[in-house]
Amino acid sequence: MDNQLLIESFNEPVVILDVDQGNFVDCNEKATSFFKLSKKKLLSKNPSDLSPANVYGHNAQAYARRVIQEALAGGNPVFDWVHIDKDGHEIPCEVRLIRFPPFSKNLVRGTILDMTQKEPKEAILRESEERLRLALEATDIGTFDWYPQENKVFWDERIYKIFELAPSTDVDLNAHLFSIVHPHDIERVGQEFETTLQDHGPDSSQVEYRVLVNGKTKFIQSFSKVIRNDKGQAIRLLGTSQDITPLRESEEKFKKSEERLRNVFNQQFQYSTVLNLDGKIVQINDLLLKMDNQRREDLIGKYLWKGPWWEGNREWQQKIKQQVLMAKTSEGPILTEDRFFSVNKDIRYTNSSYQAINDVNGKAINILVQAIDITSEKEARQSIEVNQKQLSLIYNSVTDFMLLMRVEKAGFFIESVNKAAIEGMKNVGIDINEASLAGLNMLTYFEDILRYTPSQIKEHFEVYNRVKKSKQSIRYTTEAEYNGTFLATDTTATPIIESNEVKFILTVTHDITEITQSKFRLEQALGEVKTLKEQIEQENVYLKEEIKQANDFENMVFRSSEFNHVLKQVEQVAKTDATVLITGETGTGKELIARAIHNVSTRSEKPMIKVNTAAIPRELIESELFGYEKGAFTGAIEEKPGKFELADGGSIFLDEIGDMPLELQVKILRILQEGEVERLGSTQSRKIDVRVISATNKDLNALIEKGAFREDLLFRLKVFPIEIPPLRSRPNDIPALVEHFVNKYSSKHDKPVNMVPKSVMDYLRNYAWPGNVRELENTIERAIILSNSEHLSIPEILNDNPSQIQEWSHDDSLNVIQENHIRKILIKCGWRIEGKNGASNALKIKPSTLRDKMKKFGIKRPNT
Repeated sequence: MDNQLLIESFNEPVVILDVDQGNFVDCNEKATSFFKLSKKKLLSKNPSDLSPANVYGHNAQAYARRVIQEALAGGNPVFDWVHIDKDGHEIPCEVRLIRFPPFSKNLVRGTILDMTQKEPKEAILRESEERLRLALEATDIGTFDWYPQENKVFWDERIYKIFELAPSTDVDLNAHLFSIVHPHDIERVGQEFETTLQDHGPDSSQVEYRVLVNGKTKFIQSFSKVIRNDKGQAIRLLGTSQDITPLRESEEKFKKSEERLRNVFNQQFQYSTVLNLDGKIVQINDLLLKMDNQRREDLIGKYLWKGPWWEGNREWQQKIKQQVLMAKTSEGPILTEDRFFSVNKDIRYTNSSYQAINDVNGKAINILVQAIDITSEKEARQSIEVNQKQLSLIYNSVTDFMLLMRVEKAGFFIESVNKAAIEGMKNVGIDINEASLAGLNMLTYFEDILRYTPSQIKEHFEVYNRVKKSKQSIRYTTEAEYNGTFLATDTTATPIIESNEVKFILTVTHDITEITQSKFRLEQALGEVKTLKEQIEQENVYLKEEIKQANDFENMVFRSSEFNHVLKQVEQVAKTDATVLITGETGTGKELIARAIHNVSTRSEKPMIKVNTAAIPRELIESELFGYEKGAFTGAIEEKPGKFELADGGSIFLDEIGDMPLELQVKILRILQEGEVERLGSTQSRKIDVRVISATNKDLNALIEKGAFREDLLFRLKVFPIEIPPLRSRPNDIPALVEHFVNKYSSKHDKPVNMVPKSVMDYLRNYAWPGNVRELENTIERAIILSNSEHLSIPEILNDNPSQIQEWSHDDSLNVIQENHIRKILIKCGWRIEGKNGASNALKIKPSTLRDKMKKFGIKRPNT
């Protein structure tokens, strides 16, 4: 973690001394104010530069060494000191020393108390020590204190937590520790402690070992300092222990993935080579070897610029050499466009990257060169991002972002952030400084700066409220995308408690993007197989739907001449490839007719793909119809064929074509004209052979007049139009449909209904059925569910006046045929008798004649 935030939080001057170097390495702003020096000038000083020479007499250096060593050993020495400022004034002070993390270095923190100030120094020291304690808690580092001669061991709560032992447990802590050490490490750990406790032995030790706790293995790193008496005997052992299991597990995962990364390097679809710092080839992938039919052993050890790809062109060779040498000291990758000779001596072009590969100390050890052939698309080439971290230690390259937020009744507010957090935001395109964030409400920070979604903001505030309520640290992970850059993080939110209340929450965020992406790359090896599997499964779904719908078509029920005419049209057009436009009201069976056309066509062996353009969200319909390439948009992690491609060789049914967005109608027109489809993100068209059947319940001509539908597309769609008459225009189909639905749903719902009373049938034939066959089917199913006898009962009849129920005749006599025909025309004309749209005009008889025949047959308008 960054210690700058910690030392800046102190209310008094603080300096950090590097004991080995003998100079200051850090300080807070209060220290620069106290010494009246700039930070740069103050860090150039050593302790003796800041005090008069006669403060400690001849033993000054010995005294300084003693108190510093006491601090390094875990003590907390306090001594008086006099500082002489620029004006020559002597300022009496009290200085308290304490060891400062990271404990892998000999760093000492000095807290300076100006004795001339009125504020009680003890209160300030207590506050300082409380902040140090909270800092240790935030790092999950436990401390122990062992008096070997008295065999007394003291652990703090964090060590009990690491070893999963309740602090109230009454056990011999030293014996318990050795009882849980892993059998393979017990001898080494015992020898380490024996060596440390020997007379005049080492003053410090560091050991890593494993323990077995509750059935699982943990990795522990311990650091200890020895305090000895005048005889050199160890009288006290102070130290720290930290659970580093996540780090070691990450290392193990990295080792397992390293071989995978080598394979990725060798099999990737770009030219790649690894050089030493002199520019000689040490690794080369297969693609680069195949490009010029070279053998690996002939190229290993050669200077890159002397390879066959630039042979004979000194200018190109010099450029390659210069870029390799520049990469050794460059902080980032060097991106350039290179030229090279192919095996046929043709000139080709690449987008190339030269990148230094660093070791754990940030020192360059190799150079990675990668190139992509862009000859065919040179004018439209794109920059290639080279991930040089694939072959480096992932856990060593991450940084920690720290944010300290103030907890108030009105919410959570930013107290401060560290430089790493600011730089991290810049890396994802958020340019802001620390001063702009100070005091900002976290809600504003999430909404306006990070642009989180409401669900993301809710998740974060749930964590903060839980920390506030439980007063316990909570660890959580997040994944998000900022300006097109993916970022995964692991965050620990730790409460800072004062007077038994959570005053601050410190969030320490660890960038785990590389680890997450490494896992994704490992899973990507199965991507192609998964894609093919999904395509096959998707086609199976369509084929199963085809089989189901085909069976439904075989059970098509009708008796009317009107519907018989529709089926004759189906038979006429089915054997052709002409586009068909099916029109009709909702529920008339447009999809059933579409499937009938497909099932009796020569394309019946292939699927008919159905697309309801009204049911697909507007922003998704284009990708659903035409498909997309990998990377076409955010979330497109693999390519996907569209509905038109899936229907290749078969038919596609565009239902509710009147609801299709105007901008997509142009692409549908192109498919009809040229027989080609182009996926999103692709620059190439694909030839397809698809028969288009469309349907709508809207007036397309009216939509054309409003500018909502293209007239040229309508001409293409209605090469063969089929209009399905509404159910009210073909009442002779109703008895057959009623019988079919009664048999179907009485069996489905296990009801003994097998008779339809004449009054019920007359009601059903006389009803206008605005929802057509679908409404009739739903009515019959509901009636079956409600019926308690063998007779079908329609609830609507019970609410109507029986005298208004019109009776229909069902024999084939001439009078009956006339009566039924007159009823049908009256229903179709809305019971209008006279006028242009009246029934008398449709029947070609006088209105008076029609009224006489209605009186003769007892035909009356319902509800009159």
